[in-house]
Amino acid sequence: MKTARLLGQRKLGVVLQYSMLLLNTLVGILFTPFVVGSLGAAEYGLYQLVASFAGYLGVLDFGIATTLARYVVKFRTAGQKENEENYLFMSFIQTCCFSMAVILIGAVLYFFLSSIFGGTLNALEMSKAKLLFIILVINTSLSLIDHYFWGIQISQERFVYNTSEKIIKILLRVCLITLLLKQGMDSIAIIAVDLALTVLMLTCDVIYAFKVLHVKLKYYFFDKSLFKETFMFAFFIFLQAMVNQITMNTDKVILGIMTTTTVVAVYAVAMQIFSIYNSLSSAVQSVFLPKSTQFVHSDKNGEQLTDFAIRPARIQFMLLGLALLGFVLIGKDFVLCWMGPTYLDAYYITLIIMIPGTIELTENIIVSIVLAKNKNGFRTSVLACIAVFNVITTIILIKMIGVMGAPIATAISYIIGHVIVMNIYYKKKIGINIGRFAKEVLKGTILALVITLCVSLALLNFIIISGWIGFFIKALIIVTIYGVALALIGLNQKEKGFVKAILKKIIFRK
Repeated sequence: MKTARLLGQRKLGVVLQYSMLLLNTLVGILFTPFVVGSLGAAEYGLYQLVASFAGYLGVLDFGIATTLARYVVKFRTAGQKENEENYLFMSFIQTCCFSMAVILIGAVLYFFLSSIFGGTLNALEMSKAKLLFIILVINTSLSLIDHYFWGIQISQERFVYNTSEKIIKILLRVCLITLLLKQGMDSIAIIAVDLALTVLMLTCDVIYAFKVLHVKLKYYFFDKSLFKETFMFAFFIFLQAMVNQITMNTDKVILGIMTTTTVVAVYAVAMQIFSIYNSLSSAVQSVFLPKSTQFVHSDKNGEQLTDFAIRPARIQFMLLGLALLGFVLIGKDFVLCWMGPTYLDAYYITLIIMIPGTIELTENIIVSIVLAKNKNGFRTSVLACIAVFNVITTIILIKMIGVMGAPIATAISYIIGHVIVMNIYYKKKIGINIGRFAKEVLKGTILALVITLCVSLALLNFIIISGWIGFFIKALIIVTIYGVALALIGLNQKEKGFVKAILKKIIFRK
């Protein structure tokens, strides 16, 4: 009974994750132009610049949710109730310390804002930037505590509640921001709404943890060895978060220092598109982390781990491949319809990062295995070095060729760190058979993509309708061709059986 419930949670969790992804995509497409139009490019660029800078404080959560989920699952699998309660107490104290650290570091950084951005922001912009920063610091501090309760939900595989709450938050955010911007308010209103929603969701998560899940935090003893182990695990998660922060936001901060807020706005649009692309993969990874932990602690060998990784990786690649191919073919049309010709450079910026990023995103399930095995140290250390390389290269290339230097530097970093070095590590130290993994993931799927590309190029030339109507017609053609190609040569027998079972449930549902 419990196994069936957990399996249902995983399946429905994946469905809700992709529902949330679809909602985020729609919100991004429909809502961003409204926000940019209401604020103006300069104000929107200022908002993105300060949010990116303050975002560095978010890495101080040290991967609370991921770390807590891993160790709670570990203790539950071993039936160690006392250790679980003791760890939950110790972890909560750590979380509160991290939250206070955000406030303290944020207070110090506040006094350096003028020195950092004084060369590109005028007096009015600097005054607003400081107020935005204060609210963002408070929001980040409270968010860290909320991540603690996210970890509890994930450890008990309560994906339905966790994702449903996030969906509600997205809808509330859109409604409230729309209402406030229509009243003529500025970017401060956006940050204020985010803070209010964080407080609301944190309150709900506290009630859910103690009243529904009956979580118990109890101090039994100070487990020095566990503290050291979890700290090291969390530290490498922290470094990984810092790397992700550098990848997603440092370019905007550097551009904000070296160029203008208008340029930052264009780059922010590109990063928003890439963020949606990135979430296609992370939606599956977050659901598979608890299962990966259980699987790893069952002493599986390298070939078994490879088998475990192939199925979700194929699903990820099918989705990522379609998104990448679609963006290559009609991404320029999308940017023009969505944001207008002023933001056309966002197409090229996104594409430069998307192509090498696809390999890393397809392998996200392997990252879950690495985390479950508590062997994330080398990966994080390598990516931290690559992140530093990315920053240096970005500065050099921006001086040489302008804004396009930023995505090129990021793409080079992806290829060196994620594609070359990490695949060697996965093979040598984790035991993943990378050759067989790649072969099985690409089997059928890559041919389906090539066929879709060739047929689409031939057919799209006949579509002369412009605007959103033309875009959706082209998108429908691409998706249809890809769906047929997958059905004929892309899907293996198990995947075809899975699709048929779903279709039968939908068609014959009473």
